[in-house]
Amino acid sequence: MPSQTPLSETDILTIRAAFNRWAGPVQRLDTEGKKQEVQEREATVDALTRLLAINHQGAAAGQVRPVTAPDVERVLACFRRLTLLGAVTPGAIAAYCEKIAAEDDNLFARRADPLSLRYVLTYHQEPTRAWFAARDLDRLRYVCERADLAGIRAWFAAATADKEALPKESGQYLRSWLLRFWNRRMGDLESLAFEQAVLEVRLFHAIGWENTRMFCALLRKIGGGDRTAFGAYLTREDIAEALLWHEALGQDGHCAHLRALADIHDAHLVVQLEQTVHATAVHADEAANPREDPQPAPPAAGPASPETPAKNSRLRRLFGIKTQTL
Repeated sequence: MPSQTPLSETDILTIRAAFNRWAGPVQRLDTEGKKQEVQEREATVDALTRLLAINHQGAAAGQVRPVTAPDVERVLACFRRLTLLGAVTPGAIAAYCEKIAAEDDNLFARRADPLSLRYVLTYHQEPTRAWFAARDLDRLRYVCERADLAGIRAWFAAATADKEALPKESGQYLRSWLLRFWNRRMGDLESLAFEQAVLEVRLFHAIGWENTRMFCALLRKIGGGDRTAFGAYLTREDIAEALLWHEALGQDGHCAHLRALADIHDAHLVVQLEQTVHATAVHADEAANPREDPQPAPPAAGPASPETPAKNSRLRRLFGIKTQTL
């Protein structure tokens, strides 16, 4: 196993401070309840520290960029979504990330993603892998490698026809495929991401969209000028944050690319993409479950998506989802 450089004390303090702000004070008042809550909080901080340690395996001191509060908050939001949607602990997520990191040789991504968010967003368990193993994954690999858009759409249509039978972790599992293709610089990444986004919106609506957007934007931010897929998932804030990352890593070429990207960035793109994904998801659901007595469509209220970010605001706050603005 590669040697691990000592973890930065500053990173440890950043993780602790960001977690304390995010979690707030201990809520339980009874002695046993307070003890249990403190143990759960410490287990979450421990999981965050394990995620940090992944990227220090074999890295020289100072090679991995410093952890920021937004890094911690994004991982915590993912922990919350995963634990509420299924019985999983932060420790189990960290163990999964440690396992797949051992098979990932993208060293620059490790330097740019200090808390392994790209792995967290692919978390899934064996039953999900087994379910998809029976859905002709060789065919999916074949059509993705050849950038066969019709083939990709046909595979998704067949595999997701019965939405009720889909595992809850379908989006995470398919993101693990997207990450694999991205690491290898091969395949039709944009089409695979779009179809995966549509599936997640069909399953989880606004939360599903934000999971995909966060993942694709993360890969685009890591890639800088070297890997330019997923530009439509970026916000202005994403570009500014990516610039800070690459400045910290001393990547002058990537910084120049990101500054040029900021100059031409169209803030409408991500909003239009979200609307298109939602509309496609609605169409897919209607095609899978056609009405016997179709009802007339309600009058259009404007250019909003079938499920606008303003809806379900309570759930959006719970899961740490930010509304996109122009």
